[in-house]
Amino acid sequence: MTLAVDTNVLVRAIVDDETPQSEQARLCLLQNVHYVADTVLLETEWLLRSVFQLGRDVINALLTGLLASSNARFADREIVARAILAHRLGLDFADAMHLFSARGCTDFITYDARLIRKAPTVSSDISVRKP
Repeated sequence: MTLAVDTNVLVRAIVDDETPQSEQARLCLLQNVHYVADTVLLETEWLLRSVFQLGRDVINALLTGLLASSNARFADREIVARAILAHRLGLDFADAMHLFSARGCTDFITYDARLIRKAPTVSSDISVRKP
């Protein structure tokens, strides 16, 4: 049996706020195979960065730990792994997920100048450019 996990459960398991919910979430994820949707992963990174004010290095370590968990399942583990690596190298995590999810496309179009500038440093699979 695989459980799909919502962001609030995943964040409770990751951020130990010493509440009964944190302990319950952690035990549930340790004892069960759980599916982490891309949207949950994106929302989790955003919460860790924006609400919990965690730095890039800490967030990256937490996401790397989640990816390494034998109980965690993803829509595409390779995309998540590549996005985590690109995040470690300075790309925004959501941008990295969008970019690597576009596998098979020739171009990724954006008005984000930072993404256009940084994308070649993390991937040569797809051209990132303005429309």
